[in-house]
Amino acid sequence: MLRPSHLAQGLRVIPRSLLALAVLGLCATAERAWHHRESPGVTPGLTPGLTPGGVPSSASALGALPLGGLCRATGAFCVNDATCGPAGRCEDPAGLTGRLRAMAPATGDSTPALSPELVWNGDGYGCVWLAAGDDRLDLWFARLSPTGQRVGRPVRLTSSDTVKVLPSLVWDGGGYAVAYTEVAERSVSANLLRFGPDGALRGPARRVAPEEGIDLAARLVWNGREYAAAWYHVDRATQMSVRFARIAPDGARPSPTRVLHQRFMAGGPASLAWTGDAYGVGFTSYVPRDERSSTLFVRVGAGGEGAAAVPVASGPNRNGGTSLAWNGRHFGVAWEDDVQVPDDAAPTSALAYAGVGPSGVVVPRRTITGRDGLVLRPSLAWSGVAYGLAWTRVSEGSVDVYFARVTDGGAVDGTALRVTTRAPGALPSLVWTGREYGLAWTDGRDGDLDIYFTRLSASGSRVGQDVRVTAP
Repeated sequence: MLRPSHLAQGLRVIPRSLLALAVLGLCATAERAWHHRESPGVTPGLTPGLTPGGVPSSASALGALPLGGLCRATGAFCVNDATCGPAGRCEDPAGLTGRLRAMAPATGDSTPALSPELVWNGDGYGCVWLAAGDDRLDLWFARLSPTGQRVGRPVRLTSSDTVKVLPSLVWDGGGYAVAYTEVAERSVSANLLRFGPDGALRGPARRVAPEEGIDLAARLVWNGREYAAAWYHVDRATQMSVRFARIAPDGARPSPTRVLHQRFMAGGPASLAWTGDAYGVGFTSYVPRDERSSTLFVRVGAGGEGAAAVPVASGPNRNGGTSLAWNGRHFGVAWEDDVQVPDDAAPTSALAYAGVGPSGVVVPRRTITGRDGLVLRPSLAWSGVAYGLAWTRVSEGSVDVYFARVTDGGAVDGTALRVTTRAPGALPSLVWTGREYGLAWTDGRDGDLDIYFTRLSASGSRVGQDVRVTAP
């Protein structure tokens, strides 16, 4: 098991991280938080039932992981019973938190680190991650050489009594920018923070969305001139919506914020990619009255002009988070597909793939993993000839990160590689460098939760040894 100090740190950061994660999977709950933000006895910005003290009894250092569970009755994303509605039951059906905790020996002594985001800057890698401390989760950064060796010491990017989750990192040609969700006592906001190659901050964090409401899960890209962000917004008028904005390096907004889709419940984090002259946004929508879940795609013009959402896949069971990559002809979309949570059996899901263009699906949906467990957190990258795809697989007795090559037609090329053979692992982030893949993930070896990195060749074979990014 992880050390008691790690459990205590995770326990303290749970209450405020709960709201951010709940909004992702249950629009109605977040909307009630907005409607009742000035009600007596309710902290503004916090959902009833998620106030400090309403902490689940099964707590660990992984309690702040942006994984969540599933509502037994509906299959919607949740983080505790309160987010599933009256008499609801939120379950971690695959036991991911418990498995990681139990499978890591109690020998380590470091601060828990999790949820890495990796980018290639043309000369090496940049990596951000979350580290748990007293009553907070903060962002840290490290540089890595082309072979994955850390350059210098890790740099702490944030230091405040709030919880930061769901980071999204980009290289802008001269430095980095990270979008993240910050959960404070009275607000949930999507923020953008810029910093140099050495981790030195370039000004204070700015809000991605100036509009009133709850904003979270922002995804960020750089198009060579400016940033663009897509995120979830919750307010009275639109309930839950996906929004898009262009953001200049100085913080100016070259065009108005666009509402791309509204009045739905999100199935997981959205994704955002740039083609060279337009953007693609992928996300999953669940509409309770229809009892159907749909993975959707929206093309956004370079000036921020949005089009109608294109259905990529739809069905009665729940779809989840998406990952999007541009291959020069169309977007590849990978998503958590057909999540099933039977009452008397372990939950299952698969990853699916489709190719999508501005007006519709150009490569039909294809299942690309088995259904022998719960498959989570896809991370997709295009190499020029094929996609690399990394994901987390949770099954009886194991939590692992896998990698596979996938053609633009959705066929798996060869056998999937199990990356984490020495210890449990989860939450991968994959990038292509022009020569090979870089992969970072949360790793449970040596009694700690650390960020590890490895390189994979264009053919998917391992190159060199794993590197511990968060080493002292």
